[in-house]
Amino acid sequence: MAASLVTTGAIAPDAFLAAHGEIFLTFSKLQPFLNDMRIASGEPAFCSHLETVVMGAPDAEAILTRRRAAALAVAAARRKDSTVPSSSDR
Repeated sequence: MAASLVTTGAIAPDAFLAAHGEIFLTFSKLQPFLNDMRIASGEPAFCSHLETVVMGAPDAEAILTRRRAAALAVAAARRKDSTVPSSSDR
């Protein structure tokens, strides 16, 4: 929903991204499955606002690659070291 505020012109993309950098991690998790999700749901525009905002950012692919790698590294560290609290422990 928030991304639609950018795509409809209610909020400037730079202003939105300055306050909502987590959108890149969210999209990096969805992106590999996006086409399949659109087909399975019968909704070809599923997450299109999110995709437009993220992919419109300078160096979007590099940011997505870094965020995916960071998320995978955190997950691997948690599996390796059971002393790292999970989000459900907080």
